[in-house]
Amino acid sequence: MKISNINFSYTSQIKNQNRLNFCALRSLTKDTFETSTIKTAVIEDVKGNKIKAAIKEEKDKTNLSDKNPKTISINIGDKKLGHAVMYDTKQKDALYLKELYTEENFARHYIGAGTELLKCAVEESKKRGYSGRISLCAENSPPPFVFYYKNNFTAAPEVSLYNAAIDYAARNNIPVEKLLPEGLLSLDMELDEKGAEALLEGERLFEERMFKTIAKTNIGGKLYEANFIESQNGDFYLQILNNSSASRKQPWSAKGEIAQSKDGAKYVRIYCIDDIYADKKVKEFAKNSIKILANNLGIENFKICEEFI
Repeated sequence: MKISNINFSYTSQIKNQNRLNFCALRSLTKDTFETSTIKTAVIEDVKGNKIKAAIKEEKDKTNLSDKNPKTISINIGDKKLGHAVMYDTKQKDALYLKELYTEENFARHYIGAGTELLKCAVEESKKRGYSGRISLCAENSPPPFVFYYKNNFTAAPEVSLYNAAIDYAARNNIPVEKLLPEGLLSLDMELDEKGAEALLEGERLFEERMFKTIAKTNIGGKLYEANFIESQNGDFYLQILNNSSASRKQPWSAKGEIAQSKDGAKYVRIYCIDDIYADKKVKEFAKNSIKILANNLGIENFKICEEFI
């Protein structure tokens, strides 16, 4: 059968109509499955050069139509750097970020793609009446807790004891998995209204939080530090961290509060959270650190509660 005389002129018509150097199939695919650019964003390459990126909304492939899903991607030319999937949830008064992914190949060459996707999620949260609030489960190996923390997320209230370790890792450029219990690769994290507004303005709230290294000591040739960080509800966490250890075991940590006795005297009350791995010298260092903390707060008395939380 002779087919060499068939006219393929429609290919050039599609090419001319779109003014793009695509074959017909590729042009049709983009027109069908991608919407036009929502907005542009500026990110950087590893050399610090400003690069313009396009944020696009993609066709939903999540099968979550009842939750009003939205998928967006960030692109440089025809390179897709990453995407985010978000939807409504009845569990919390916040937009749920189901997935945030950046291509590993491009992540090595560009900085800020993930943050720009988070900013888009904040804007979507506002549109849906959540005032910028976002909830998510951060999980991966290595865990991405510091990334979210630097973008103003904090661990959810039920796991907020880990904020001290995440904060320390963020400030000292230490792999966060070294400071957390072994195998902890996921955490529920949240962005509140204040954090959302700051994220849009490019502000990092963790730099303003009350964080202090109270004391340091050497035990068995390893450096131990007692670190204090205020939580969002006025309580605080005191954690003994061994950043020189290859082990991911958490040596000692406690939740604390400023309490008042019946006679009106103030004191520091500490509830131990985890000291399973702490030896006597570490516990003694923790006790001395509490004394220093109380003194720094202008309080003479402290109490270590026996019960664990």
